[in-house]
Amino acid sequence: MSGKRTAATEPNAAARQRDVVRGARTALVLLVVLLVASFVGAALVAKRLNESARDEYVRDAIPLATLVQDLVIQMLNQETSVRGYVITERRSLLKPYDVGRRGTARDLVAMREYLPSHPGLAELVAEARPKIAALQEFNEAQIALVGQGGEALELARSRTLRGKALFDEFRGIAERMLVDTEAFVANAQRRNDADYRRLVGYLAGLGTLALAIGGALIVVVPRRLSSAYASERLARARVDRLRAVQFELTGSLEEDEVRAIVTRQAVQLFGAEGAAVVQVPETGAMVVLAASSLSADVRRGIDTPDGALGEQVRGVVLRAHAKTARGEPDQIDGPHGQTIVLTRLGGGEGAAESLALVYRDARSVDAELGTVATFGRQASQALENARLYARERHIAETLQRSAMPRSLPSFESLRIAARYLPGSTEADIGGDWFDVFTRPDGQICAVVGDVGGKGVEAASQMGQLRSALRAFALDAASPADVLRSLGRYRTDDDELFATVAVVLIDATANRASIALAGHPPPLLRHADGSATFLEGGRGAPLGVGIELPVENAELILGEGALLLLYTDGLVEKRKQQLGEGLDRLQLVATTAPADPDAFLDHILASLVPEERRADDIAVLALGPAAQPTVTGEEERELIVAHV
Repeated sequence: MSGKRTAATEPNAAARQRDVVRGARTALVLLVVLLVASFVGAALVAKRLNESARDEYVRDAIPLATLVQDLVIQMLNQETSVRGYVITERRSLLKPYDVGRRGTARDLVAMREYLPSHPGLAELVAEARPKIAALQEFNEAQIALVGQGGEALELARSRTLRGKALFDEFRGIAERMLVDTEAFVANAQRRNDADYRRLVGYLAGLGTLALAIGGALIVVVPRRLSSAYASERLARARVDRLRAVQFELTGSLEEDEVRAIVTRQAVQLFGAEGAAVVQVPETGAMVVLAASSLSADVRRGIDTPDGALGEQVRGVVLRAHAKTARGEPDQIDGPHGQTIVLTRLGGGEGAAESLALVYRDARSVDAELGTVATFGRQASQALENARLYARERHIAETLQRSAMPRSLPSFESLRIAARYLPGSTEADIGGDWFDVFTRPDGQICAVVGDVGGKGVEAASQMGQLRSALRAFALDAASPADVLRSLGRYRTDDDELFATVAVVLIDATANRASIALAGHPPPLLRHADGSATFLEGGRGAPLGVGIELPVENAELILGEGALLLLYTDGLVEKRKQQLGEGLDRLQLVATTAPADPDAFLDHILASLVPEERRADDIAVLALGPAAQPTVTGEEERELIVAHV
């Protein structure tokens, strides 16, 4: 009986054992299948989420932002290139224009594939196209006028403000395009972040089902995704930094300042040990024009202590420099184990310039070269803009100096002094001027004027107005007649805007007649030290299209009196009301010396800071030199006579 039970029990135990083993094997297989399926599923989900985010962000958002930014740069190249050609007549300056036209057409074509899915940007591009066409048509007309020379050239120069206005219209649309693309990039980034968080949650759930393999997935996959995510964030940060660098460079108009910005930003942007802008002549030593964060050992990578590059190293740099002439950054090994990346920045009047990024150790920076090339193009354009600005400022200064009197005439019965202060180096040359001359009838004519605008245009218009005013004033019956004739006069620029003060003085009788065309009121400093503004003789500015009656204000200049004419730069300041500036001038005048030269020096020292002037200033002071025959009460009398 027991044997039968034993015989029956053994097969059942063996069957149970086999079932357990089979079940364990099945469970193990199922676990392995589950783990493999989970691993494959996680990989597929990670790949799909990553590709979806990257498709929208990397293949769509970033290219769109880059295309819009490049379109602005290409249009800026065209505008500054044509303006430089109009000023200098150098055909070589049109190379950036031709490149800009091709680049603009290329960018517009490249945008087409993205616009169907971005209707807002498509509307802005459609709005920008006619502005681009109008600006390019204007630029072609400017180039044609310069080619004709003579009066056509002068017409082209007088129309440069129109070109700037057209570009400003385009830039307004372009800024809206940049805002639109930045919003799209931000939305794509938010979706990318959300996908990343969902993936991390999915992997965390998987880890609870399979601790071993699931834990490995949680450790490995997020690391890989975090690396890709960090790379994308780095790329986005660099796009933002490049945009910030572009705006910082746009605000600088001095070559040395541009180079300093380039080296400082290059160190921050590319994580280099140091950066320098170097000039490599055909023969002789390489010159370091600007540097940032260059320690002694890092500097040896581009320069020897005495400032001359060794022949062996110099040969390597020149070979790389020839390659960078095509706009391609290059990587070379320094003489002391450094890694040097060179990108050409173009050249001024002499040898070409390059940006050198120096890394302390040997490394590969191939992934950075594209961004370095973009950065180099931005820096090149900023340097060219600074050079164009310097040339334009020099021309404007020359025009203005030629229009100013080299010396003031002297009169026995009249004391006179004048000053002209240009704007600071950050400001453009303006159109302020003064003039003093004697008419055939013996009367003395004194003039102070201010042409609106800056640069060559303002200086050119000022010269024309000064010459015309002298001609009209020779036989005019009064200052009001001078201004009426001048109001009918037109310069080559229909957008003329100017204010003028004209004074005719009968020095024998110490009498003066004054008329103003929109100009600040003259200040009369009396012999007792008090000061008052003259309220009569006012009319509309020149060029506003409104012909208002111009009156003469007549006054008697008593002994010790001084009449001050000035332009608005003396009393207008940022963050200050015009009335406050006039009040300060009136107060300062009461404490000024009686001598005209000392009087002006005191006024300027009190009201105009030496370190910075936002506008140019012209001032003129005059007063009788001999004892007048009038009483003190008559000296204060101001009679407005209508003419």
